[in-house]
Amino acid sequence: TTNLIINVEYSDEDLKPDLATLATTPSDFKEGVSGSAIQVTFDAYPTVWQSGLEAIINIEDENGNAILNEPMDVNYHKPGAYTYYWEPEDLAAGNYNVYIGLKYTVIDTDTETGTDTETVYEREKNGYDLAFSIKAPNAPPVFAEPKTYENDLGVVNRGENITIPYQVSDPDGDSLDINLYSNLLEHGLNLIKDAGNSGRIEWTANVSGAHSIYLTATDPSKNSATVMFNITEIEDLNLFTISLEANSTEAGQAYGSGIYNPGEYVIAEAVPGASYKFISWTENGEVVSTDPVYTFKAAEDRQLVANFEEKAVFNYYLDNNEVIITGFADEDLQDIIVPNEIAGYPVTGINNMAFYSRGIKSVNFPNTLINIGQFAFGSNALTEVTIPNGVTTIGVHGFSNNQLSKVVFPNSVTTIAEYAFANNQDLAEVVIPNGDTALGEGVFSGYSQDLIIYGVPGSSTNDYATENSITFRDINEYGGDIPAKYSITVAEVIGGTATVTTNPAALAEEGATVTINIDGIQSGKQFKAITVTDADSNNVVITQVTAGKKYTFTMSAKPVTVSVELQDASIVVPEKYTLTLNGVGTDAAGAGEYAENDTVTINAGNRSGYTFKGWTSTDVDFANANAQITTFIMPAKNVTVTATWETFSGGGSSGGSSSGSAVNATTQYSVITNSEAAHQGNGQITLSSQQAKAGETVYITIEPDPGYENHVPTVLDQNGNPLTVTQNSDGTYSFQMPAGGVNIDTEYTKIDYFDDVDENAWYDEAAWFCAAHGLMAGTGERRFDGNLDTTRAMLVAVLYRLSQSEETAENIFPDVEEDKWYTEAITWAAKNNIVSGYGNGNFGPEDILTREQMIAILHQYSKFMGYDVSKKDDLGAYHDADYISDWAIAQMQWAVANGLITGVGNNLVSPQTGANRAQFAVIMQRYYTDFVERNTD
Repeated sequence: TTNLIINVEYSDEDLKPDLATLATTPSDFKEGVSGSAIQVTFDAYPTVWQSGLEAIINIEDENGNAILNEPMDVNYHKPGAYTYYWEPEDLAAGNYNVYIGLKYTVIDTDTETGTDTETVYEREKNGYDLAFSIKAPNAPPVFAEPKTYENDLGVVNRGENITIPYQVSDPDGDSLDINLYSNLLEHGLNLIKDAGNSGRIEWTANVSGAHSIYLTATDPSKNSATVMFNITEIEDLNLFTISLEANSTEAGQAYGSGIYNPGEYVIAEAVPGASYKFISWTENGEVVSTDPVYTFKAAEDRQLVANFEEKAVFNYYLDNNEVIITGFADEDLQDIIVPNEIAGYPVTGINNMAFYSRGIKSVNFPNTLINIGQFAFGSNALTEVTIPNGVTTIGVHGFSNNQLSKVVFPNSVTTIAEYAFANNQDLAEVVIPNGDTALGEGVFSGYSQDLIIYGVPGSSTNDYATENSITFRDINEYGGDIPAKYSITVAEVIGGTATVTTNPAALAEEGATVTINIDGIQSGKQFKAITVTDADSNNVVITQVTAGKKYTFTMSAKPVTVSVELQDASIVVPEKYTLTLNGVGTDAAGAGEYAENDTVTINAGNRSGYTFKGWTSTDVDFANANAQITTFIMPAKNVTVTATWETFSGGGSSGGSSSGSAVNATTQYSVITNSEAAHQGNGQITLSSQQAKAGETVYITIEPDPGYENHVPTVLDQNGNPLTVTQNSDGTYSFQMPAGGVNIDTEYTKIDYFDDVDENAWYDEAAWFCAAHGLMAGTGERRFDGNLDTTRAMLVAVLYRLSQSEETAENIFPDVEEDKWYTEAITWAAKNNIVSGYGNGNFGPEDILTREQMIAILHQYSKFMGYDVSKKDDLGAYHDADYISDWAIAQMQWAVANGLITGVGNNLVSPQTGANRAQFAVIMQRYYTDFVERNTD
């Protein structure tokens, strides 16, 4: 039923109702449906004296032809709503108009005559009250492809790609809503719509069983058409196992493991834990995605690992398996907690400039801390600081320009460098309990006028207070707690001899980190065990730093004893191989059994009437195959060598014939070298002659490689007896040639330049290399001081020496003083565009050299020398690559590509931190071997 609602109002004077707006438009009559009613509703308000109000419903088509002229069944005389129902038969489509006729008849009766007079009032027709339309029946959509409702796709093989095209149209030209219905939508079934109501269905078969796919097109009138596709069965059911796991359960979780059908989408999701971040998905060690949500189709069994790593709060590098923090890794923090360990290694140092001027308000140090570097916490907002026991050194300006009011130093502190606590204007109390603590110049300058220093009378602390007019008081007068110290005793080594030391050496406070070093283990012995026990014979927990060499423990509140035990070193008896000598003469030597890589010396001996010609063998290569006494390296097999000879040839005349009589000639004997060190490439031996007559003087010149020194050579005759060797004033050696071949041997010793560089330190080789090649010198008293910063002047001076240039130039930098050790180097570098200084015209020779500055200067020097600098690499592997200055990006790419820098750990390149001497030495060694030697003939 469609409602046509008409509201009518009229007055006493005339019948002109104001008709309301049509509330429901009659439309969309179904084809073939009869009896659908049109409902006309209106409100009438006759006066009380009006009766017999008639209403006529008039409906005409658009041509004015009457379709309906029907009065209401009842005349109404009360106000109210009146409704008329009409049920037309097969009303044709078209436009129609409605007019409501109203008529009222008044009968007046003459009281005198009794005659009735009838007056009719009618509503005047001045147009229509309403218009409406009847639409023609709406046709449903029609599929052109496929043309049948039900379509059988038959048997489909697993993994088969299915494409079903479709084409549908609407007779009325309406837009269509096309949708797909199937349980396969959860298994990768896709509807792809093209323009013009066409498209395709795509699917990779991955689920067994019978399935149906329904494609439906619907017009705006909800008329629809549907086609269906049937899949009878999917053959070859193969399910794939997808296993996902995190590299650490603490670091995060991996979601999405399960059994999947072929072609089914796998959504692998990696969710990091608190304080961790996602890095990558790996499979068999290879990175397959760096997206935490990794989507792929199941095509085989796969096992993936979600890799997480702890969010780096600090940048750092490792020094001898100990962490040195260089600054913040990401955002600056006002309140920081320095952990005891990072990546499993103890935190022992805060590097120079690490947290300089970062707005830090509080810091909590670890018990493992030993050194606090220069300017490490300078120019911050610290109001208090607790220095843990175990810290030994506080560098220049380490805590200057803060807001400290009190500092209590532990007994472990032995050095407080210059201006370490300068310009803490509220500083009123300092406690230094160690009488051996050394104080630098101005360490507490800029202090409060009421400053009191508590210390040991007669100590350097006492002297400092007196010299600077600061109130000094005996440490015993201090009212606060001073930690007690407990003794550390090193017991006699069991099972052999070794040097065992501790740091601190004899006393330590409770909670202090004590380091044990084991060196000089007796030859033939090796480390077995170490224990630390307290006064109650309880074992103290020990942490291994370097196996058999370095350990740490936390000091208890009792005396402790350190015990080290050695055992016999394992003896491995190498397999022996047989050497057979063929064709040798009398006094021959060398045949026997040897191990692989042994240096074997062979002597062909002498044969009367023959001259030695040479050695032959298919098993080995000789040092000198023509020498009567020579050497070779024993392989892992039996060896046969053969000596070859030729007879003396003679001359004379007797009857024109010749005979084989020997020629009277003086025999020359072979001189060979047999230096194992020479095979190792540690030097070069030059002889005045490879052959000499008996009694002749043979001269030996030895040139050790950089970093090595040679010993006096050993000269043995053919019987193995030593000959007298003379060392000459020009540095050469000489001996008198005997009547037989000789063998010369020498040894080279690697020079130990520095006492403070442990042989296991990560930069030990680099420090030695730079000293050997004259690139770097020590800081004095056989010290290298790897943790000290490198300055800009140091690098330029090294490059000046490398260039071997004697060129001088005008000094263009106002801050480079004349006649300084670096002046010529800096002016030379500026002239050749190797350095250009800062934007303010200064060079900053004493400024700390940052890693990116170092690389930029090395790059410019390489261009100056004509080296190939074209190779570059991506910096994406380094998390802090965004911190590289724009002017240094290309140079850093060059350095990474050529292996000059490999980061400082945790995928950090640390471009703007200072390069200490240890880091500088490593980079210069790489640069020298990869560029200087490669480009030097």
